[in-house]
Amino acid sequence: MDKSTKEMLEVILKKENTTFKKWQDQTLEAGLMAIFMRKGEEFQEFKNWMIEREAQKKMTQFLSTQLNLPNKNQQAQNVYRESEEN
Repeated sequence: MDKSTKEMLEVILKKENTTFKKWQDQTLEAGLMAIFMRKGEEFQEFKNWMIEREAQKKMTQFLSTQLNLPNKNQQAQNVYRESEEN
């Protein structure tokens, strides 16, 4: 999935305040599969990206609680990114 598609989906998710659990709804999943097939995108790649996105959120939340730092969320994101880079 290309970067612009991911960015577009991020905007949609934020706008709709959608969680991954809502995306797992079978009806919605079937609709998304049809859209991706028409666009020539790989739906499984999208699902994997959504799972990874949700895992990153959970890791950030976990780190922010463990670190107990001011501006915890940003600090946790930085720690997570550093661990991903190494």
